[in-house]
Amino acid sequence: MTCRACFASVLLSYFAFACAGQSASNAKSDPSDDSSSSNQTTGLAGTDGGTDGGTSGGTTVCKAPAVVSSNPPSCPDYLPGPTECPEAGLACEYDSCAFPTWGAYHLVTCTNGSWETTIERVCEQAPACPLAPPVAGGPCNEALMHGQPCEMRNACADSLPAYCKAGVWEIECTETEPTKLIHLDCPTYPPTLGSPCCPRWYSSTCDFSEFLENGSAASAGSATGGSTSAPWMPMGPIAECVSCNPSSWVWETSDGCE
Repeated sequence: MTCRACFASVLLSYFAFACAGQSASNAKSDPSDDSSSSNQTTGLAGTDGGTDGGTSGGTTVCKAPAVVSSNPPSCPDYLPGPTECPEAGLACEYDSCAFPTWGAYHLVTCTNGSWETTIERVCEQAPACPLAPPVAGGPCNEALMHGQPCEMRNACADSLPAYCKAGVWEIECTETEPTKLIHLDCPTYPPTLGSPCCPRWYSSTCDFSEFLENGSAASAGSATGGSTSAPWMPMGPIAECVSCNPSSWVWETSDGCE
């Protein structure tokens, strides 16, 4: 057995105990254990919580917020600064008083060849969203939300509306349109089993057997196009062949690699 093969054998044996008894169906981390969480948006598909966070169960899809504009065609798509404008007297509205931005309302007018802010006002009844993303099932102050949603994100970075109901954050969907498959390359390093992943981003399986056989230090240098001063080390249990579970949105072992 070569030294590189020895390294892979020792590395996988080291985590054999951590993986023992953990099946594909229970690979999710305990949402109450902060040490196992790598994402603050727990409690929905694609996070360590692995639950539906107040939905009716399973994967549900929200329609993307409709973009409605009554501006003339000459208006810029986004709020302009004090720059040159095309048409004297042209007025353009930019209303950001909606999910997920909750910014402000602006009316700008083309005056003397440049954009000038005519009206600027804060949003009425905007929710006092927390600085950190809300956690489905976590506590919230309903009086500060005014019945409006705050933004929560899943492992696919979808923007999900979270509502404070009876002092608890709830979501009505686990994904947002469009839900097209992207299928990026597999991660550079073997992911931790049970950690969040986006099933739309990766192919069915990811094979890391060659990476582990070559040794993590050599593979890390090769992956970055140079050398590395410190070898890569896993942060938790890993496997040679993994897939992103489309139901729980977590990495799990797979037998689909050749």
